Amino acid sequence: MGDINAAKSFLIRAMNLARVNNILEMLRDCSFDMARFYEQQQAFRVAYFHFNNYHRYAMQIEKEKSTQQMVGVFLVEDSDSSKDIHETLQMPNHVGRNDEFRNRLLLNFPRLTPRQIEIAELLRNGMSSKEMSILINIEVDSINKQSPPQ
Repeated sequence: MGDINAAKSFLIRAMNLARVNNILEMLRDCSFDMARFYEQQQAFRVAYFHFNNYHRYAMQIEKEKSTQQMVGVFLVEDSDSSKDIHETLQMPNHVGRNDEFRNRLLLNFPRLTPRQIEIAELLRNGMSSKEMSILINIEVDSINKQSPPQ
């Protein structure tokens, strides 16, 4: 029991340190570890709370990555070279590369177009319509009009 309490104490200290220094990746990882810890202790309400925190931190990290990518777009906004712009707009590896999500979409909605699947993946990764329009070079209205075929 001493080892369990020591591990819990360590995780709490690590989370406090991460909060003070605003280290989102560490907060995300500690939240996951705390959730697993409470899950093993069969304290499911507390585990659920920590899993929610884990998800919130993960989404915040993805949003910050998207924001950093958008800053790169604005830095080359004045550039006349389309090559420079397209290099900046390259889709990061974590966005749109989830084959499991894509397969579930295709199973549930077999008539989706490739563009609709791409937009669904970007939405799943927390991107706004404006961010998507810049990334895939289409109008915001075009993104908002995408809907699954009936």
